[in-house]
Amino acid sequence: MNEPHDDLGDPPATETAAGPGPRLDAFALHAALEDKRERDGISKRTMAREMMLSSPSILTRLSKGFNVSADALIRMLLYLGDTDLRPYIDLDSYRDQVDPAVAASVDAAREGADE
Repeated sequence: MNEPHDDLGDPPATETAAGPGPRLDAFALHAALEDKRERDGISKRTMAREMMLSSPSILTRLSKGFNVSADALIRMLLYLGDTDLRPYIDLDSYRDQVDPAVAASVDAAREGADE
């Protein structure tokens, strides 16, 4: 039986919360969502409704670095029109633990997202 859950996600990333390693760059994802929202000329509430999020507060939490659930992440990526997660991966100081080709791919995607 499925347990009820929300899509508020985990608190901001720390080594004790999620362990060390590459993780979601909540700030980059929020910036991309805000760019689209401003281009579309809609409110945060409308954007949250269009993404079928349980609450607009999820966007506020994301802007503060909180993680979101996998379901919310999928909805956000689909709303952005691209399911490529690479622009939103933060390798931080764990780059040496990731295959160099993967790290290069992530870096290229992040640079492309900044343009």
